[in-house]
Amino acid sequence: MIGGRVKGHYYYSLEDGKCTIYVLSCKYIQQYGEFPSTINDASFRAELVINDSNLHDLLSLMAGDMNWSYNGLSSVTSTVVVNELRYSPVPVAILGIFLVFALIFTLVHLATIIIGLINPYHTAIYNNTLGRNSTVHIKQACRELMTDYKKTGGFYVTANYVIYANAPVSAIIPIDRISAFYSYSTLCGLPMRRHLAGTITFFIDGHAACHIHNLPPVLTDEVTHVFETSGITNGRAINTQSSTDNS
Repeated sequence: MIGGRVKGHYYYSLEDGKCTIYVLSCKYIQQYGEFPSTINDASFRAELVINDSNLHDLLSLMAGDMNWSYNGLSSVTSTVVVNELRYSPVPVAILGIFLVFALIFTLVHLATIIIGLINPYHTAIYNNTLGRNSTVHIKQACRELMTDYKKTGGFYVTANYVIYANAPVSAIIPIDRISAFYSYSTLCGLPMRRHLAGTITFFIDGHAACHIHNLPPVLTDEVTHVFETSGITNGRAINTQSSTDNS
């Protein structure tokens, strides 16, 4: 009973010495007549409920009707109740959709990691900063690293590139494509262990294409200073600003 109204009925089956309990809705039962004592060749979708809270009381009543002891009946009765009344396709569909999206996200993320391991220069951060000629830029940047450069933290500034090399993130940014950059700090971590972490964002041809996160705030100031003293303008205006979010 639900809300004082009978919504379903209990049925049982005996097969190979095993008793299985079924809960069928009144709506489903009506197709077989007015609450038949026996239903043959039934077909329905149901929810499998393990250790139903009403199972003990039900078996006690059934044992009395069948002139059997409760212990004897419970020993041959499945702890799984087949509940057609509680079955609803909506939660199942929602769960299925969620699992599909989760699987797709996992596969895409896994593919990105594998591509990054096989050929890191085809990852998104290199495509955003180097474009189609990534191989040419990478070779040129490596040659410049063997000559003259300025370094602070994981950043290297050569004649034509800003290079960030600090596992697991790396980036090579042509200076002539940097239209702007800025740095800022935010509070991160758990409430009892909050700490400041810096971020530097590079705008490539007017778009925010590269973000370097989790930097020590002192380092972001040093990097900004190195960029400014290195003349990273190349005919373009470089706007630098630093802000701290304490919220």
